[in-house]
Amino acid sequence: MAYTPGTIVEGTVKTITGFGAFVLLPDGQTGLVHISEVAPTFVTDIRRHLTEGQTVKVKVLSQGEGGKISLSARSRPPRRRRNRAAASGTPCRRRPSRAQTRRAREL
Repeated sequence: MAYTPGTIVEGTVKTITGFGAFVLLPDGQTGLVHISEVAPTFVTDIRRHLTEGQTVKVKVLSQGEGGKISLSARSRPPRRRRNRAAASGTPCRRRPSRAQTRRAREL
C-alpha cells in the first residue's frame, strides 16, 4: 500500500535501535521513526519515550524508493515556555543593573 505524506496511521513499535524505532503499520509494512522524530524535544534515550509493543500514532513523512517509509511520532510542535510571573498575573520584577546597584550602595 502506498502512503501519502501527511497521513496519520496507528502502528505498533516492533524494534527499537539507537537511531530510531521500527513501527509495524496496519498493512504489514514497516516504517522507521528516526530518533529526531520521536519527541518535540532533544532525545538522548529513545527508550524513555517508546517501548517495544507500544501502539503509537505516527505521521507519514515520505515513502522512498524500495518502499522505505519515514515516520514521525511527534505529537505537536514544542510549546514556548511562559514566564511564571506572567502566568500568575504578577508583574515581573527586573533585576537591577550593576550601575543601579552601585548607586544604591553609595546612598
